[in-house]
Amino acid sequence: MSRLTPMMEQYKEIKARYSDAILFFRVGDFYEMFFEDAITASRELEIALTSRDGNREEGGTPLAGVPWHSASSYISRLLNKGYKVAICEQTEDPAQAKGIVRREVTRVITPGTRIDDQMLEQDKNNFLASLTMLQDRSIGLTFVDISTGEVYVYHIKANDEIERQEAINNELYRFQPAELLLNERACTDQNLPKVLHNLGFSYTKITEPAEIKEALSLLEKQFGSTNLQAWGITDYPSATLSTAMALQYLQTIQNVPLKHISKIKFYADEDELLMDAVTLYNLEVTETMRTREKKNSLLGILDRTKTAMGGRLLRKWLERPLRDAEKMEQRWEAVDELKKNQVARTGLALLLKDIYDLERLCSRINLGAVNPRDVLALKRSLMFLPEITTELGNLASDLLKELKKEIPCFKTLVEELENAIAEDAPFVLNEGGIFKDGYSKEIDELRMVSRDSKTWLLELEKKEKERTGIKSLKIRYNKVFGYYLEITRANLDMVPPEYIRKQTLVNAERFITEELKEKESIILSAEEKLSRLEYSLFEELRLKLTTYTLQLQQCARALAVLDCLVSLADTAAMRGYCKPRLASRTCIYIKEGRHPVVECTLSRPFVPNDLYMDNEKRVMIITGPNMGGKSTYCRSVALIVLMAQAGSFVPANEFEFMPVEQIFARVGANDDLSGGRSTFMVEMEETASIINNASPKSLIILDEIGRGTSTYDGISLARAVLEYLHDSCGSMVLFSTHFHELTSMEEEFTSIHNLSVSVQETEEGIVFLYRVSPGRADKSYGINVARLARLPVSVINRATQILEELEGARQGRDITLDKTTKGISFELGLTNDGQISFLLQGEQGEKQKNKGLETTEIKVIEEIKKLNLIKTTPLQALNKLFALQLRLLHHENAITDKEG
Repeated sequence: MSRLTPMMEQYKEIKARYSDAILFFRVGDFYEMFFEDAITASRELEIALTSRDGNREEGGTPLAGVPWHSASSYISRLLNKGYKVAICEQTEDPAQAKGIVRREVTRVITPGTRIDDQMLEQDKNNFLASLTMLQDRSIGLTFVDISTGEVYVYHIKANDEIERQEAINNELYRFQPAELLLNERACTDQNLPKVLHNLGFSYTKITEPAEIKEALSLLEKQFGSTNLQAWGITDYPSATLSTAMALQYLQTIQNVPLKHISKIKFYADEDELLMDAVTLYNLEVTETMRTREKKNSLLGILDRTKTAMGGRLLRKWLERPLRDAEKMEQRWEAVDELKKNQVARTGLALLLKDIYDLERLCSRINLGAVNPRDVLALKRSLMFLPEITTELGNLASDLLKELKKEIPCFKTLVEELENAIAEDAPFVLNEGGIFKDGYSKEIDELRMVSRDSKTWLLELEKKEKERTGIKSLKIRYNKVFGYYLEITRANLDMVPPEYIRKQTLVNAERFITEELKEKESIILSAEEKLSRLEYSLFEELRLKLTTYTLQLQQCARALAVLDCLVSLADTAAMRGYCKPRLASRTCIYIKEGRHPVVECTLSRPFVPNDLYMDNEKRVMIITGPNMGGKSTYCRSVALIVLMAQAGSFVPANEFEFMPVEQIFARVGANDDLSGGRSTFMVEMEETASIINNASPKSLIILDEIGRGTSTYDGISLARAVLEYLHDSCGSMVLFSTHFHELTSMEEEFTSIHNLSVSVQETEEGIVFLYRVSPGRADKSYGINVARLARLPVSVINRATQILEELEGARQGRDITLDKTTKGISFELGLTNDGQISFLLQGEQGEKQKNKGLETTEIKVIEEIKKLNLIKTTPLQALNKLFALQLRLLHHENAITDKEG
């Protein structure tokens, strides 16, 4: 095996220290990767894989590289795939190096520790999650966004394993962390790693502080003991450990103090409107179910923010709406004033548009990752603040006046930055040109030397052209040879004898003179001193900026809130939303309500609907055909409540309500194939979670519960769920269903009422009216909907024929469920309106037997009881039902003939 070159020996030595990362090794204008890193990068980044040893097929060192100036996009792609990246830079000038160029790893980046704008989504946080499990199985869950300095901490102490998993799932879905750390106990738990895998999360095993005292000491050093006591985190060991573990990891990665992380938002008891992951997903709050994109989600419709800070905050407002009625009213008043005052709203929007991302800029200032262009952006942003406070001074709502007070005056800082940073300052720190003339006497002197030298070079070039008669003579510079005279090959016979040949090219030769070498030393010395001096002064300025961190973060928060309020007001004015009203009693009153997303995507006018619910009308059973608008109606109610509690106006003519503490939404059919759970199993688990966590202050949306199993099981489960929600939970419930048998519950329960979506029958078929009104639906119109879906005519005709046969065979009785029925076996029948009905066995069954069942009927019932419905497909069930019906019909005909 051939001996490695000195550079490759250097690479191997550095790589050994960062074996868990892909090493971006700077070589000239490229970052190069070797060995396994090259193979991985080639595969993941879809870049060429070559060899450092002349592209030999065997024995060569695998090599892949990317240009240094576009490396951010490649690094970001690797981070998105879960990789860790170490950046190894050349830390000395190759022209000055004696032997191999010195290189060092200057940054380590993981998916959860990104701070560069090019690697981050502007309107979305980039969280690192840290999860610790203790011996009592309590969970600490901490989320840190190092790019903004935000920290959110949760303590989870669930009654059982399912509740614990649901709680973890809910927060992971809400925060969508880019990276997840687990302590050793969590990694070795028999359930948690599998749960995380099924949720699509990979994790890294981390050793947390050995003792709680060590963790507390770390947090006290970061935040101060007084603050920790005020936040209440010290009473929860698992949360203390998870937070300390996250900070310890970040400090190791960044290797600098995390001064911009100064506050914790701790959730021991939920103080915001609770929505679990299933609800956020089903209501499409921040992303759509189908494409997982922001567009056409609730956030996509409401977000007209102008700053990245406002965009991130509005997402939080929708994911975590308020419970506090007073805070809701403050937001409504501010939105109302901005909605009515178009001049102020437009003026503020234009000013906010020019505000930089101050949250992330603060982080980069404190982490030493800021560049001159960032400081210019900071100055320009701060220059707009007086105009913003002037606009706010003309507004009267309490929240807007409070925001005006929270925006500090940075007049002195703006003046200093104005005098310091050149308007054309570069992105990088080692090229000079950062500061304006007059900022530093020493910089001015060195620049004078550099400028004079360049003038001297131009004069020398002119003089030599005239002396030698070589018109194409040029004085040039590169890092390897310094300054030289370049003469084309055609003019070589005119070169003076005192020129010293330095390099031969294809079409030219390069020369130096003693005079040029002497001046080069002066020029390069001045430029090197100038570059070092500017870098040093910029670092001093950066450290000074860190003293403004708290003020800048306070300003950023105020501007983000203002941006959200302006955005909501703008949307309200454009969409015709109304201001919510608080009710003094438990109720939800909606006049002409609309679905905020659907109304924006329809090519026709949206049909609005009303709703009134209170303690006397808590449970609404909604029937009607598929495509009639049941799900849209239910979702619109949930979204209107959510929007109001987030502080937004709502899509309705009037809206009055008492705030709820929880919203649950179980809509649609989903399975979990990787977890081995069927659609019905997922449906039942989600329903169980709802009824186990619901309270009298919950709003619950349930769509088609029970349709994932047989008709009998489905109806019985749907009814049982409704009874439980009515009797035991006292929640407000919107329950859409095709089980028309359930509509009879209106007559048995005082707080259950029927609603239905209307259709109009025409000669061509049915027309959906999308109007919701009191009462039950007469038909399901399933075949009509199938016709609209353009099923083959032969299928439609056959379905119509079967339906007519079933309707002709009905026995003329309308069997309904009794509230006290406890049996578990059923007798099949058909109601007067053609719907499948059944009778539970038990006491009711004995009554029926007393009427005298024929032997054939008993045998049919026994066959039904023996059916394995779990393993029966819908087609098999229909065929079996058809066969059983024929037997009963033949039996009835035989009796009729006999009696005749």
